Amino acid sequence: MTIRRFLALAFAMSATACAGRASIETDPVAGDRRDAGETGVMATLNVPSTHLPPPGMCRVWDPALSSGQQRGLPSGACAGMARLVERGQWVLYRPEDDNAVVEVRMFETVDSGELQPVLIRVFDISSGMLIEEIVP
Repeated sequence: MTIRRFLALAFAMSATACAGRASIETDPVAGDRRDAGETGVMATLNVPSTHLPPPGMCRVWDPALSSGQQRGLPSGACAGMARLVERGQWVLYRPEDDNAVVEVRMFETVDSGELQPVLIRVFDISSGMLIEEIVP
């Protein structure tokens, strides 16, 4: 990782922590995977386990809102979930083959004006700790 990219990622993540929203301002490389030690980001998932989707399903989550203020969207099939996401919201995904983790898919507006996933953070459910980041 170049120093420019590292600094941009660090700045974006600190801005995200302050604002409570997902915002990535780097030029990610598709397929890039970094474990938590490589990211330089100490992150924990602050989503109550009762609000996580069942394995194999997705749910829209707004990190700027408390669990009691979330939109009343139920968990559902992941295929149509991205259409329901608004800027700054996440899609939470529980893989069927690994019930111990949850993927947090972060979206940003791309040049075409559409929201696209720009970063996937994988968290351990029991500890809430970040395991790795994946650039889709």
